[in-house]
Parts: sequence; structure tokens; C-alpha cells
Amino acid sequence: MSGWARAGWLVSVGAASACTMINPAFQDDTSASASASASGSSGGETLEPSTSEGGGTTSGGASASGATATATATATTTTSSTSGDATITGSSAATTSGVDTGGDTSTTGGLADLIACADDPALVGCYHFPGDVADALIDGSIYANDGTLALAPIIDGAPGLGYAAATDASSVLKVVDDPMSYGPLDLKGSITMMAAVYLAELPPAGRVGVLDKEAQYSLFIGPDGDVLCKVGAFNLPSGVQVPLATWTHVACTFDGALVTIYLNGSLHAQIPHPDVLQSLEQGDLVLAGDSPGPADPLLGAIDNVEIWGVALEEPAICTRAGPLCG
Repeated sequence: MSGWARAGWLVSVGAASACTMINPAFQDDTSASASASASGSSGGETLEPSTSEGGGTTSGGASASGATATATATATTTTSSTSGDATITGSSAATTSGVDTGGDTSTTGGLADLIACADDPALVGCYHFPGDVADALIDGSIYANDGTLALAPIIDGAPGLGYAAATDASSVLKVVDDPMSYGPLDLKGSITMMAAVYLAELPPAGRVGVLDKEAQYSLFIGPDGDVLCKVGAFNLPSGVQVPLATWTHVACTFDGALVTIYLNGSLHAQIPHPDVLQSLEQGDLVLAGDSPGPADPLLGAIDNVEIWGVALEEPAICTRAGPLCG
């Protein structure tokens, strides 16, 4: 298994298990260009996020359907390859050499993200690191809360999740607070925070930042791998550990009374929360670190960061985790 060297540590990205909600017609192919779309109903959800989950059509004619909502994902590649009976060609500017994603690493180039950012007003921030944008933090939500991305190379992510950002102590992934432009990120009442993370190492003390909106909400990982979900003034330990050297989807929700922790789309803990989530209209949003920073860097890689203004339930969390669910 290959890896890439960053600041004295070696990352070797392993394969993830397939989500049972993903149609088996979708197999990860690091050289594929896919356009996925489908529609349907999950049944019983208070809010079902719009997402591409199992249905799609390739440029060569291979197709599949069976989804809970609607979205589109595209990618291209520098070489030709065959996935099923569809041959796909194209080009990409992303640099991904030396990274083992657990899929076909014989070529570098476009990776299909099967979980596109949903066209849903409740999704206030969606950062999936498209491979053709290496110098900007692009928000795929309808609010376009874009930010700065520096010293965080775009690499192959987990199978089925497209590209990711490799991060260390020098990386900058920040959305500067501007109440006039970024009001949707100043949430109150309920929230869902989630991301796919690859931890190369944990600090001997302190914590690792996944996302942090200063003085309002945050998702951290403690020195023992413990998921720390902060809403308001309280940073609650969960007893749920994120493993090293593998891609893991981490999610935290707050519905006004309970903090719920999910790992790879499955509920792992629920904790009564004594505080409320208030809109403070202040504080930058920082990914892979602490706000305002720089502090608490994530040493490894991060992908598919999403912030929702509602507390999603387990089926929706699994949908957003994509191939990592299970």
C-alpha cells in the first residue's frame, strides 16, 4: 500500500466498506467520470436531504437507480479506462500521485463523488473539495459560503467520495465570518455537523479540530480518539473513538435537548445537553483546526464536510456517509 509523506508522517489511505444504501452498480473507480442522479422517498423522515444515493448513468451507457433524493456528481480523468461496459475519458488538474485510496491507483485523475452537495435550504455549508479547485475552499450548498484553502493539497479521498484535502499544522481552511454574506452559518436551535476524516496520528494531549465555528459550535477529536461535540459553551466527551489510519465518517447532531454521535452512519451515543445553540453572528468557520486558529491541526486528511441547520436522523446520516456507511 502506498502513501504520501506530509510533515514527517506517512499516510496510507485504506479502503472503506460499502454502504448498504449504495446501489452495488456503483463501484469506486479512480479514473471514472460519473454523473449520478435519482429521486425517491425514504419514508418517515422529518427532513430527507437531497442526495445522489445509488442511481446514476455513466457516459458509456451503464446506469442504475434506486435513491432517496436527487443530486449530481461529475469527475474526469487524464487517461481512458473501463468501468463495467462504459469507457470514460477526460482530464483533471488535481494532483493525487502517491496516494493509495484502496481503489484503482494505476492512473491519476478524476474521481466521482457519489454523494453530491444537496440542493436543500437546510444544508448551510458543504465542502467536498472538487479536484479542479486547489486554491479555494468551495461551498457546494446553495449559499456559496466560500473560503480560503492553502497548504492543503487535493488528494484522492475515500473510495466513492471523490477528492479530499491533506492537512497538517500549516494548512489553512477558513471561511471568514461575515454576517452579511455568511448568515446561514450562524445557526440556532438545531444542527448537524459531519465529515469524513483520515487520522494519521493523534496528539499526546489536546485535541484535533474537524470543524469549529468560534464560540458557537464545533466538532473535535480528543487525544484518545474520542469524538467531542460542542454546542454553545459545553464540549461533551462521547466515549466514541475514531480509529487511526482509515477513513471514518463522523457526525454529531443536536436537536435542542440531545447530542447524538454517529460513526460511519450508525448511532453510537446520545448525551443530554444542558445548553442551547444560539446565533451569535461572530466567529470564523475553520476546518481541520481550531477557530480562530492556528491550533489543534488535523494531521491526515478531511473530506465531505457538511453543516445542516437541522438535526438529521440516522437514515439521512447514513445516506450522507455514502460508501463509508456500514
